[in-house]
Amino acid sequence: DAPPPGVLVPAAAIASRDGNDVVFVVRDLVDGEGTIDVREVDVGRSLGDDREVTSRLSGGDTVVLDPPEGLQDGDEVRVAEDAAG
Repeated sequence: DAPPPGVLVPAAAIASRDGNDVVFVVRDLVDGEGTIDVREVDVGRSLGDDREVTSRLSGGDTVVLDPPEGLQDGDEVRVAEDAAG
């Protein structure tokens, strides 16, 4: 059996924290504002500038590109208009 397909995200959405690959997901998004949920993920194949995430991420999740070093779980953020639409 083949593993289930992963979710493709831009490589810039995957960061390394304490030796683990993580993605910063914006949850509870209302009127362009939300809360950060840091998720440790498993990364699969590389497809151009994208990476396959094979765990803990669903299609439709809003992820942070190029997350700043100090961004943490529970931080409140505002999604840029050009990124939200």
